[in-house]
Amino acid sequence: MSAPSAPPGTWQRDWHPDALAQHWTLSPDERVLLSNKTGATRLRFAVLLKAFQCDGRFPERREDVAVSIVVHLARQTSVPPAAYFEGEWRERTQRHQRAQIRAPCAFRVFRTEDDSALVAWLSERITSPNPEAEALKSAAYGYWRAQHLEPPAPERVHRLLRTAVVPREERLVTHTVAQLGPATGAALDALVHTHGPEDAPDADQILLFPVRSALAAVQDSAGAVRVETVLEEIVKLKQLRALGLPEGLFRAVPATLLTPYRPRAASEPPRA
Repeated sequence: MSAPSAPPGTWQRDWHPDALAQHWTLSPDERVLLSNKTGATRLRFAVLLKAFQCDGRFPERREDVAVSIVVHLARQTSVPPAAYFEGEWRERTQRHQRAQIRAPCAFRVFRTEDDSALVAWLSERITSPNPEAEALKSAAYGYWRAQHLEPPAPERVHRLLRTAVVPREERLVTHTVAQLGPATGAALDALVHTHGPEDAPDADQILLFPVRSALAAVQDSAGAVRVETVLEEIVKLKQLRALGLPEGLFRAVPATLLTPYRPRAASEPPRA
């Protein structure tokens, strides 16, 4: 299974020559950082440095950086562009170079003790229960950049996003239940209560019969349009209205947060 992907970096797109000159030109101070490096190492360090400055994170693979960027930096470092793509992309070398880049950029590594602050911040901005939602990932990477923190590996990012989704869902449930009165709560419990047919011979055999709830009956398809089916649908509508659900129950909840629950409610068997 492939690792969860991060949002595309700005270094993954081709840049106009004017934008390249503005954002990907090495300053005198940056050239000092390259003074003790030669060949492919010099060019790769320059790419990592400017990529980090643009996005607050490093590319995970060398091919994540557009060729036009590599060519532009190759001219400035007097290293052939092909050198960037040759040899191994070594983790040990990467760690050393990243540490050299973080310091002058005033960044530090995101640590385990930083998890709780990120999760609390993210959970207030969740608009979908999907931890792989692009908006959620972009928010997380924006947080790290604003806090001058180097993001963790994609696998850990995915775990953190899933962790952030949980309290948001819990708050949604708690807030929803708090708006329901005792009568509505009792009516909902009765709606999902399951029971077997009354003529089941005994308790041991009751499992052989379909277990139904009032909600399951409400979810049944109307079938062919006839007078009888229209009357049955009217009865279902009256059942739902009799629940007494508040009119603005989900008014303050983003639609994208509620949408994934609709197919679940339609397909999963009702249960208390």
